[in-house]
Amino acid sequence: FNYETVDQKIRLVSKLKLQEGNYFDLLPFQQWIFANLYGWYYVNEPDERVISNALILTARKNGKSVLGASIAIASAIGDKIHAPEIAFIANASKQAAMLFKYCRRLIKSIDPNEKIFHYTRNLITIPSLDGSIDVLASDTSKLDGRSDSCFIQDEAHAAKSSEIWDVLKTGQGARHNPLAVSITTTGFLLGEEYPLYNMWQHCREFLDKKIDDDTFFAALYQMDDNDDWTDETNWVKANPALGTTLSLKYLREQCQTAVQQPSREVSIKTKLNI
Repeated sequence: FNYETVDQKIRLVSKLKLQEGNYFDLLPFQQWIFANLYGWYYVNEPDERVISNALILTARKNGKSVLGASIAIASAIGDKIHAPEIAFIANASKQAAMLFKYCRRLIKSIDPNEKIFHYTRNLITIPSLDGSIDVLASDTSKLDGRSDSCFIQDEAHAAKSSEIWDVLKTGQGARHNPLAVSITTTGFLLGEEYPLYNMWQHCREFLDKKIDDDTFFAALYQMDDNDDWTDETNWVKANPALGTTLSLKYLREQCQTAVQQPSREVSIKTKLNI
């Protein structure tokens, strides 16, 4: 485990600001995610990072978008590689653009005069590294030839096909220590034919030690099968940012609505992972 690499990336992110005067500090669970993504290396190949794929599943309002933007920045300039190419993808380009918007805001907080980064509406370039951060369209016919060092998928629960992920993943073959991350809430598309459900099942199997896959990291924040979803002591399991970016008052209100309006129960429970 390379402590120095992880510390460097966390210190880098801590210099960013979401708004004037307020530095962005990774929450403890986000630091733990960073440690797992970037910290593990093979003993016999100390330059080879173990993790190349990740699924991070949380309920809404748990800092998902900012975490995705932070991973993009950490990979773009923290990995210290030539020509880093970072991409945001989603089932809809508008959703991917939300992550990019957070990324651009964080970068502007440390480089408002574009001395290191140059940015347009949908593209951030890093001239000194010959690198870029951009948003990709959902049309896979336009993605051939890409070789992204890192790509981040937002809201995979809405994807009915793994085509975009597969195209970009196969394009990482020539990259050293590539990273592919899916950050999402849960959704309604159940069944092995849907990519998020399939990925979730795969993660459950290696977390339960039924199979081995050291290259895949999973952080699945959700309640256990037999938990009482109306018991607020269980809510932290699905909401690691409870009390910070997410208020207990908000969850109480949502839970009360689900109890009092049965027609909305499934929708609320799905989005809140309860």
